[in-house]
Amino acid sequence: MSNAFDWTQFFEQHGIEYVTHGPNVGRGEIGVRCPFCGPADPSQHMSINLEGRGWVCRRNRSEHRGRSPVGLVRALIGCSREEAQRITGAPLLAGAENMLSQVESLLGAAPAAPAAPAPGVGLAEPREFKKFEGKPSQRPYMRYLVRRGFPESFVRIASINMGLRYCARGPFAGRVIFLVHRGGRLITWTGRAISPRARLRYRALSPDPEIAARDGLPAAETTVERCLLWFDDLLAGGSLLEVVEGPADALKLRALGHRHATCLFTNTPSRGQVDLLREGAPGFEGRVVLLDRGAEAQALGAARELAALGFRAAWLPAGADDPGELTPELLAKVRY
Repeated sequence: MSNAFDWTQFFEQHGIEYVTHGPNVGRGEIGVRCPFCGPADPSQHMSINLEGRGWVCRRNRSEHRGRSPVGLVRALIGCSREEAQRITGAPLLAGAENMLSQVESLLGAAPAAPAAPAPGVGLAEPREFKKFEGKPSQRPYMRYLVRRGFPESFVRIASINMGLRYCARGPFAGRVIFLVHRGGRLITWTGRAISPRARLRYRALSPDPEIAARDGLPAAETTVERCLLWFDDLLAGGSLLEVVEGPADALKLRALGHRHATCLFTNTPSRGQVDLLREGAPGFEGRVVLLDRGAEAQALGAARELAALGFRAAWLPAGADDPGELTPELLAKVRY
């Protein structure tokens, strides 16, 4: 199988509904609502080949089609071409010899957009999002977190100080919620399903106003891939900055006493995240990238991309497939 872009992971991270079978989906394909047709598409007419052979809308085959994932990613989440290239792993700069030279050029260029969000009051937190304050409705969510190695006392602290929530009703029901702030303002959030049967493991608030409105939610100010979890905490600096893949991974490191863990929400830093790390990383004595087992190549690539900021790769010990599975004993065996 080719090194095709992982569309399923992308859809789950962005909360984009998709189907794996139906009248518009053939073998080896996945279907979504066509972003080019917009409301005119009554169902998932955009068919995407999972082996990298392109995408085509069954309603408009002549115009709504392509081979590269970049154009479709741009249409789906409303990002720039450069951001879509970062997300999909497409080449960023013609003639760049390697990932480090790409990022060095990136670091030397003026940011495409300001790192800080636009002035304002931020998003309103939905009333369905609840803190872990001992209500009966929190029980299945607390059981899930305790089963994953988070002490109840830490969960309560994280709910107060780190924007950890649970949601039992509404579009994000059945999920532990991670609120994402910048400059003290809520700009987006993502939710981790507690059920192993959930179709979407992670679901993020969409920045697309139409998609968000269908769920009765505000649109995110930006995609989670342009954010760093707990970014405001990083500005004070510290001894070791750890960048991991998912929010549960970062939460586990903090539960184990590593106060300055953050996450990319994926395994490759975006342009926006590079800008944020350029702002926050200099205050730390050490800086590492610690990704999931099986993502060693991405960990090396991410470390190389961030080498200009002093990052290096760290490695999980046997017995942990991701940082979220670390225990105090396993943490002592991490190769920093």
